[in-house]
Amino acid sequence: ENYRKLELVVDAKSGDVLHETNLILDAVTGIVSGMATESSGADVCDPESVVGMPYAKVTGDGNTVYANANGSYSLPASGAVTVVSRLEGRWFNVNNISGADAQLSTSSSDGSVVNFVHSAANNNEQYRAQVNAYLQSNVVRDYTLLHAPSFPTIGTQTNWPVNTGVNGTCNAFYDYSSINFYNAGGGCSNTAFSVIVHHEYGHHLVAEAGSGQGAYGEGMGDVMGVLITGDNQLARGFFSNDCVNGIRNADNNYQYPCSGEIHDCGQLISGCVWDIIIEMEASYPITGHAIVSVLAINSIMMHSGSGINPSIAVDWLTLDDNDGDLSNGTPHWNEIYAGFDLHNMVDLPEPQVLSIEYPSGRPELLDPNSETYVPINVVAVSSDPQDGTGILHYNDGSSWLQDSLYPAELSDYAAIFPVFECGASVDWYISFESVDSDYVVSPAGAPSTTWTAMSFSGSEVVFEDDFETNQGWTVSSGASTGNWVR
Repeated sequence: ENYRKLELVVDAKSGDVLHETNLILDAVTGIVSGMATESSGADVCDPESVVGMPYAKVTGDGNTVYANANGSYSLPASGAVTVVSRLEGRWFNVNNISGADAQLSTSSSDGSVVNFVHSAANNNEQYRAQVNAYLQSNVVRDYTLLHAPSFPTIGTQTNWPVNTGVNGTCNAFYDYSSINFYNAGGGCSNTAFSVIVHHEYGHHLVAEAGSGQGAYGEGMGDVMGVLITGDNQLARGFFSNDCVNGIRNADNNYQYPCSGEIHDCGQLISGCVWDIIIEMEASYPITGHAIVSVLAINSIMMHSGSGINPSIAVDWLTLDDNDGDLSNGTPHWNEIYAGFDLHNMVDLPEPQVLSIEYPSGRPELLDPNSETYVPINVVAVSSDPQDGTGILHYNDGSSWLQDSLYPAELSDYAAIFPVFECGASVDWYISFESVDSDYVVSPAGAPSTTWTAMSFSGSEVVFEDDFETNQGWTVSSGASTGNWVR
C-alpha cells in the first residue's frame, strides 16, 4: 500500500540480500543544507560552502520528519503539498533574536525532489549565523556522543535553544538553558561560528556532568573547540581585523597553579590537552587524536568543582588504565604524563621501572584440590628485570610465605599457588628486582596493599530473581517488620 517498489541488491552466489531500499510512492524527498562557514574561523575570515543540515525538521501535508545526519529526508505526502524547512531539528532549535527565524517553503507534489539551501545567497550576516549555529551545535553534540556515548542528558535532550542575533557585541554566553551568540559590531565578528559554538556547548557539557564552571568550564569549553577543529587558535577572527589569531591560544606555557582571571587560567587545561595531542599523534599518527578526545570528554564526568589542578591528570590516567593498577603505568602513560608535566600538572610518581602483567588475568579463585598456575609477564619500562628475582608472596591468615616464580613456555614466568584449605582467603603479591636494583611490587604498596583470592573450586547460583514475577517473597513481622524474606 505504501511502497511503489522494493529494490534489492542480492549476492548471485549465496542469495544473501546485501542492500534493500524502499522507494516510497507517496513522498517528497530531498536534502536540507545551508551555506556554512568553513574551517575554524569567523565568517569574515573563511569562505562558505553548502553543507547538509543534520537532523533538520521538515514539515508538510500535516506530517513532520527529521533528516538524517547528512540532511537527507523523506516526507510522506499525497498530491500537492507545501514543504517547509526551518533551522530547527531533532536536537536543536535556532532562534534569531534580531529578526525572523530562517524559513524556506516550496509547493510540490508526491514523488518530487525538493532540496533546501538555507542562506543560499550568502549575503546576510544574521541568516548565516543561524546556519552556522545550527550546524556547529549538531557537530559538537555528535562529537561528544561519538567519544562518550553515555554522557549524561546529551543523548536524549531535544529542542535545545540556540539563540543568535542576541543584543550586544563581542561576546557569547551559556545560561544553563540555552547558548547565545551576538551580532557583529564594535570591531568584533558575529560570534555564531565553529569554535565559539563548541565552547559554549562545552559549558553545557560541564554543567550536565555535575561540575562547577569557573576556570575549568572556560578551559573545557576551549578544549572542545581544539578537539573538533584541531586549531590551537581559539576563536580565530573574533576581532574582525585579525583572521590569524584567536582571543586565546591552546599552544601555551601556562603553569599550575594559575591565579588569573578564569578565561585566562582556562588556558592551563587547553594547553595540557594541546600538548597531549602533539605527543599522542607522534606515537599514534592515525588514532592519536581520537584517543585524546575519548579521554578528554570522559574526564569531564570525573571532575568536580570549578578548579584546574593535578587531579585531572589522575582522572585521565585512570580512564586510560587497563588493569586497575596505576603503578605499572597505562597504555598511553608517557604521552599523557608528558603533556600534563609540561604545565606542572602532575603530582604522582613515575610508573615503576618494571611492569608486572597478568596475561590470563589475576586469579579470584584458587583450586583447593591442586596447585593453581598463574602466568606472569614482566616488561621493561625504564629498566630490565634481573633474572631469578621474581617471587610470589602469599598469606592465608597464618603468616607470609614465598615461592620463586618459574620460567614458563607461554609467558615469561609462572606463579604457582600451593593448595589451601577450602574457604581460605589468600592475600598475595608479586615482587621483582631490576638490573638497577630497584624493587618493584604488584600491586604498588605491597604488602600493605595486596591482591586477594579465595580457595574454592567454583560457585553455583542457587537463587536469582529479576523481580518480574513473585518467587515466594513475604513481608516479615515482629522486630524485623517490613523486611522481605524468602
